[in-house]
Amino acid sequence: MSDTLGFVSFALVLILTGVGLCQDPVTAGQDNRNVLTAKSNSFDECGVANSLIDDTNNSLLDYGEETEPNEFPYGRRIYCSRQYRRSCAGGLIDDRWILTISSCASKDSTVIKVVLGAHDLSAKTEDNRQVFNVLDVFSYDDQGNQITLLRLSSVVTYTKYIRPVCLPSWDDPDFANETVVVTGWTPSDESVLLKETAQVKPVCFSESYNNHSICTRPLDNNAGDPMNFQMPDGRWKQIGLYSGTVSAFGSTSSAYTRISFYSSWIRDTIAAHPSNSAAASSVNTTTSIAVLMSFLLLFISLN
Repeated sequence: MSDTLGFVSFALVLILTGVGLCQDPVTAGQDNRNVLTAKSNSFDECGVANSLIDDTNNSLLDYGEETEPNEFPYGRRIYCSRQYRRSCAGGLIDDRWILTISSCASKDSTVIKVVLGAHDLSAKTEDNRQVFNVLDVFSYDDQGNQITLLRLSSVVTYTKYIRPVCLPSWDDPDFANETVVVTGWTPSDESVLLKETAQVKPVCFSESYNNHSICTRPLDNNAGDPMNFQMPDGRWKQIGLYSGTVSAFGSTSSAYTRISFYSSWIRDTIAAHPSNSAAASSVNTTTSIAVLMSFLLLFISLN
């Protein structure tokens, strides 16, 4: 009987390791990057730009400087309403999720389309573009209602030109006095992707406002334009989304929704709505365990 129990224990370890429930304690926690998912495709690594900005002289880029084509492969153009007359921006944070501000899209929008991999909006087509419909809209439930997640109708295929951006953690620093890069298109939809650098102000106009917002000098941005911060390893994390202009005490600033303030809600929302492929994988794993356990119980009963 002891031999049988030993075999069963060994078999259970093999089964659970095979379905991913038992992992080596080192490899299980090996990837601790601040990303929502960890996949095998090399294009899945978050925050990888297609060229590096040379900031060795700490000079600021003037507004209107064109990015290299798909230099920032995580910026998105979002079109709302049936006539597509309203447009804004956002960021790709997972293979089925876009992060933007709530004024950009709502559940009442008749049509929401997301264009990925675009650079020159005046061009009718670009080889690297992918266009998606939006399946669901999830907005943070508070009076300010400043941030929204868009769930795409299908999974994005990552390429060199379409990648996810890294997200900040809830305990990230406030980025005061740090240099950031803001990207976006003009409202006319007749422009290429532009970039501009700025320094983060230590305080917007009050400490409480600072908790959920990041401010810079006035910039000519549009709704949802992403604020990007370059990490020491060269990758980029999206720390803000342009929400508007604020004025106080004779000073005017461009205000960006502070993404770290909403990081827990973002993760919880995505976790509660897995993609079909993830759900199917979970079902298949559960079924496999049930079948294998039944086999082992039958083996025990026969011995």
